Amino acid sequence: MLRMLRSLRAWILVVAVAWIATITTLIMSKPEDGAPSADVLATQIADALRAQDADRLAQLVSLDAGGDEVARVTVANFGTVDTQLITSHLERLNGVQVVVDYVRPNGERGALRLPAVVSAGRWKVTPVATP
Repeated sequence: MLRMLRSLRAWILVVAVAWIATITTLIMSKPEDGAPSADVLATQIADALRAQDADRLAQLVSLDAGGDEVARVTVANFGTVDTQLITSHLERLNGVQVVVDYVRPNGERGALRLPAVVSAGRWKVTPVATP
């Protein structure tokens, strides 16, 4: 046994197995895209728009393809908005909608309504429009 502990081959094997196990665990523990509830979805959308983070917003869009591009364009268009004045809330009329309220630098107010959907237990919004 002592001889095995001094063997470089044994240590290489142990490190390799530990590395593969760590990578596998990290991949499997990554949460699904979307939000666990509609309230969290509304908060995450407002946070992503305030932070001008297209990658975070893309994870909340229900499109299978093109969600990254839609999120990037939306964030770019929200660049003309006072990011400190972006808020969101839910409306539950004919389904659930995330309403993002914003204020432009000239004082003009606007609201963006995004229908929310549940897919595999995760909440997302349908394609994001721009203000």
